[in-house]
Amino acid sequence: MPAGVDGGAAHTSLALLARAARWVRAFVKAPGRLAELARYTAVSATALLVDLAAFAVLIASGALPATLAGAFSVLAGLAVHYLLSVRYVFDAAATGKSRSRLVGEYALTGVLGFLVTWSAIALTVDVLGMSAGLGKLTGVGATFVTVYIVRAGLVFRPDEATPVGS
Repeated sequence: MPAGVDGGAAHTSLALLARAARWVRAFVKAPGRLAELARYTAVSATALLVDLAAFAVLIASGALPATLAGAFSVLAGLAVHYLLSVRYVFDAAATGKSRSRLVGEYALTGVLGFLVTWSAIALTVDVLGMSAGLGKLTGVGATFVTVYIVRAGLVFRPDEATPVGS
């Protein structure tokens, strides 16, 4: 063991990584996951189109500067994403959570998505020297995967105490 490394801490870290790997493997293999992912992809594409259209309209109107237009268009896309997700992708009732809690958790995953996108762009463009377009594409992909896993695996995870279909 290298100097300064606590054997207990290293063992605990490895145990946590192994547990996380088992959780991800079980998550991916859950029944219906592929169909859910397909619906989530369609919802994400629709929300992105709403975001881009709202941004274009706000910019063309000249009513707002680009930064505010971008913020409002992202919020519009997030709202559409939530509404379509609870209608077509996830069973909100099976979570046993209140609507306000689900909305709050969903909004937090939007913040997570922003942070993942920002980090991926910073890494690919500022550190690795890739083009901005490739950095953005990397950020979008990383965000899509991360946010889907968090939403499906945590935000909309069915509550074991709530019977499915109730």
